[in-house]
Amino acid sequence: MDRAYGARVVQVEPRFAEDAPLGYPTDGSSTGGQLATVPKAPWYNAVTEEIRNAIVGGGIRPEKNTLDQLNQSIEARLTKLEEKIEKTLKGVTDRVDKFETFPPGFIIYAGC
Repeated sequence: MDRAYGARVVQVEPRFAEDAPLGYPTDGSSTGGQLATVPKAPWYNAVTEEIRNAIVGGGIRPEKNTLDQLNQSIEARLTKLEEKIEKTLKGVTDRVDKFETFPPGFIIYAGC
């Protein structure tokens, strides 16, 4: 996913107006006088950038015609986390292995 919207794009990032209303979208109501929510350019930009940043954060280069890049990013992050956990576990295991151990059935006198 990348910043490819089709026709009529600009090179300046859209921003929300300071007085942009906060709330939840609605489909509107033809009998209740409530108009449907109309997303504006800043909303599309915000959603796209959130997803794009997640993709880039996972070490994936955004491409406009590749539709599984968010998943690739998540998989890459999980792989790195798994490798880190395995490395840490190996370090702990190596330290435990350094302790002197006794063979099964070895009898130790525990005098009181």
